[in-house]
Amino acid sequence: MLDPKERGSSLGRKLHDSIKDWVLKEHGRALRIGVLEDNHMGYKFWCKMGYIEVDRVKKTYGNREHTVKVMNLFLK
Repeated sequence: MLDPKERGSSLGRKLHDSIKDWVLKEHGRALRIGVLEDNHMGYKFWCKMGYIEVDRVKKTYGNREHTVKVMNLFLK
């Protein structure tokens, strides 16, 4: 989601926190994302953000089929 040059700058965390704050303000209860199975760094980031894997689905993007890890963050 971010330009690779911006990774590690806390921008992703700040964007996520802004979205989470907005969802909470609107009385949302959860956020859901999909992470490609081979995106190990992204998966690690989202786990650190508190997301948990709840499912895996097959999706086709272009000519390739990918396994997508579906992750939820349940809000309080």
